[in-house]
Amino acid sequence: KQQLQAQGARAPRAMRRAVRGLLGGASLAYAGLGATVARELLFAAMQMPLFERLKAMQEQRLEGDSLGQRGAVSFVSGGVSGAVAGALSTPIDVVKTRMMLGVEPTGARSMGQVLSALHQGGGVRCLFHGALAPA
Repeated sequence: KQQLQAQGARAPRAMRRAVRGLLGGASLAYAGLGATVARELLFAAMQMPLFERLKAMQEQRLEGDSLGQRGAVSFVSGGVSGAVAGALSTPIDVVKTRMMLGVEPTGARSMGQVLSALHQGGGVRCLFHGALAPA
């Protein structure tokens, strides 16, 4: 599925690549693991404190202490903090996806190499592909 999305490959060709990937061993199965961990850590490091700060700011404005109001505050704070953290961590997500798919034409293999190749090929805008796309 990822091959089809990333390269617009036809189904038979994508299936052949998937089978080759399965036969390629553990190194292919764990491609992009470092980038995945980095993205998750960055996302959590931004989202959690932002969520708590937004929630605290809104709770100060609440009149009363109803469960519904507190739930709405948590819901909105979580949505906003998740959207901000997701958008800001998009460059690492793009790098992770490219590493997992192995579609980097420059042969770049490390996070830094892929990030540099993407930036050189498309600038900062290239690093935020998909930032506004629905999950």
